Amino acid sequence: MSGARERAVPVLVPVPVDGPFDYAWPFAEAPRPGTWVEVPFGPRRLVGLVWDAPAEKARLTRLREVERIVDLPPLVPHLLGLLRQVARESLLPLGTALRLLASVPRAFDPQPPRRICHLAATPPEGVRLGAARRRLLDLLHDAGELSVEELRAAGISTAVLRAAEEAGFVEVMERPADPPAWPEPVHRPVALKPDQARAAAALREMVRSGAHAVALLWGVTGSGKTEVYFEAIAEALE
Repeated sequence: MSGARERAVPVLVPVPVDGPFDYAWPFAEAPRPGTWVEVPFGPRRLVGLVWDAPAEKARLTRLREVERIVDLPPLVPHLLGLLRQVARESLLPLGTALRLLASVPRAFDPQPPRRICHLAATPPEGVRLGAARRRLLDLLHDAGELSVEELRAAGISTAVLRAAEEAGFVEVMERPADPPAWPEPVHRPVALKPDQARAAAALREMVRSGAHAVALLWGVTGSGKTEVYFEAIAEALE
């Protein structure tokens, strides 16, 4: 607990309930709806969202504390609204809809540092090199530096790398993980059949209108429904 004044904050957790639970907020900064947090829930720890509506019933007992703020961008208000819409139209509890969004708990863990290898500034002289060690040195000479994962993908075993490091041929250092890359979407349309093209055009028009609408796409397995949905997704991204 920090020196901040404790306050109650609603947190939606990925369990089949239709609203948030109250938790104590021990941090100096004010809670912001959409912030990802880790909270105790029974014997478990779950990652949930600071919600933008209070819990229906305030607890009279001492609240359990939010344990940490997850280092991820908060969900913006319209995405919180989308979560409500998904729950409402799918007849799901809000917590179940959140579980669909946060179905990979490891995605919330901090990325481990990358281990980078490069040639030693002053490698030892007069040491006989085997074929595996020579290949490792050639790879690093050509590339300048490579990560441990890249070397493994190139066929360099952990034992060979460790032996080369202990012998003083290579140096291994840790660097922070690279931030995630968000490339610009590139849509490469495929040739659709006439029925697919008509369905795709209708979905694209629904997306362009910006209004809420529901469509049912009918087709047997293998008829290309997914490709038609991709057209709607491409329209939304563009």
